Parts: sequence; structure tokens; C-alpha cells
Amino acid sequence: MIKIGELTISLPSQNCEDFKYPINDIEIKQNNIKVEISFFKDVNYRSLDNSEWKLYKAESLRHIFNINTNELKSITLDR
Repeated sequence: MIKIGELTISLPSQNCEDFKYPINDIEIKQNNIKVEISFFKDVNYRSLDNSEWKLYKAESLRHIFNINTNELKSITLDR
């Protein structure tokens, strides 16, 4: 088993008392040495090296994890 790490994501328009994760709206698929994580709904995302949240539209944010190098990259697409 390989740990990918933490993805700091949440659904938009939430307050601290009602913080939810878009669990039902995530697609995870593997293609050879890469695991791709994408989101079917708008999500707020904050990278671990940044303190500010940013809104990403549905299917515009993807994370790619390389199994060989254990490297996780965020990719944004224009939608």
C-alpha cells in the first residue's frame, strides 16, 4: 500500500460547523504507473504549501500520482 498524502479539498460555500468533503463526486482511476484523481463537482482546494483556498469548477482540477516516484502533481484545466 502506498500513501498518496493529504488533499485539502472541500465543497464550496461551507462554514466551519458544516465542513464536508466531496467524497461521492471523486473519480480515482489508475493507468499503469499513474493514479488520476478528478472531481465531478466544484471544489475548494488549497495546496499544502499555500494558505489560501481557491475555487475550481467541476472537472477542472486533477491530481496525478506517479507510483514509481511517489510524486503528486496538481493539474488545472480551463473549463
